[in-house]
Amino acid sequence: AGDCSIPPLGRVFDQSGNLCGFITPLETSLVFPSRLEATTLPSNLYSPASRRTLIHELCTLVTRLHSKGVIHGDIKPTNLLRCSDGKLRFCDFECAAIEGENAPITRFTDEYASPSTNNWKPTTVLSFADDLYSTGISIWEIYTGLIPFQEVKGFSTDIVAAGVRPDISKIDDSEVADLVLSYLDR
Repeated sequence: AGDCSIPPLGRVFDQSGNLCGFITPLETSLVFPSRLEATTLPSNLYSPASRRTLIHELCTLVTRLHSKGVIHGDIKPTNLLRCSDGKLRFCDFECAAIEGENAPITRFTDEYASPSTNNWKPTTVLSFADDLYSTGISIWEIYTGLIPFQEVKGFSTDIVAAGVRPDISKIDDSEVADLVLSYLDR
């Protein structure tokens, strides 16, 4: 978990036996109502103020990651952890790349991937712009509590590749709506 000084409880290996992550005792996944059964939690788990705070933390985290030359490659709310020190951190760096290394895109989450990623070709490489687009989609989900494109019957990557965006009118805060659009347009 980045700069956490807590020793891991365990290590995570991929199918080839390569170390790909750690499990620590002081991380908590963020839970969003959109990812749970409606009967499990109230529909508004986070207040508007706490959602705006979380959005600000996410934007700051992305900026910090990019300032180090790292492209995450799979930014989405379920890849955020709240550590015991209160800081928000990313997890799941399986798709990550270093800027300038021209790492090909091998995996991505369709609903959060940029149109260029969804128009994938073997020569397509990760970019900061792809992370920023995913950040915009993540902000939309955090604020609305909805899963992107869930209402689209027969969702496919072609929808995102064509430039279709989540319904911005579902955001009742004009500043947040403008922020989402600014990330989607980068």
